[in-house]
Amino acid sequence: MVRLLLAKGATVDARNNHQQTPLGAAAAKGREGVVRILLEHGAAADPKDKNGKTPLFYAAEYRHIGVMRLLLLEQGVAVDTRNDFDMTPLSLAALGGIEQAVELPLDQGADIENVDKGGRTPLWLAASRGRETAARVLLDRGAAVDVKDNKGDTPLDIARKGGNESVVKMLEVYGTTKPE
Repeated sequence: MVRLLLAKGATVDARNNHQQTPLGAAAAKGREGVVRILLEHGAAADPKDKNGKTPLFYAAEYRHIGVMRLLLLEQGVAVDTRNDFDMTPLSLAALGGIEQAVELPLDQGADIENVDKGGRTPLWLAASRGRETAARVLLDRGAAVDVKDNKGDTPLDIARKGGNESVVKMLEVYGTTKPE
């Protein structure tokens, strides 16, 4: 259907009322085949919508590893693009908690200590949601455990407030000595 629409003259980089392109919508739904077709037809690989989110943000947010891989490895999109809240795709991947979604941007050089407008790092975000796997990946890659957000909370503080005991224990261990 996408090929037919494009053959009939559909605009590959059309925008909806949120300023999202078809590529952004396809990335959000994890439609890797559609993403590939749109890119083959000249779609811009990293257009920002009204909130500053690119297709990579959507793929990271909704944990679509195949689309993330296509955009990062095949298209070479910027890994540390920031949205209007100064979050990066790694920030959203950390919130989602899927190991591969966190590792992929890190493998491409993502800033592990990116701070958003709330002063939150990817580790802080993972800890806030009790995302143990994401927190472990970030800690193993050297994320700082003592960075405070704008309200003065560290990842350990926010994990405690959320009752995320497994993350609390992990952060306590990493805060004193990094396991081998």
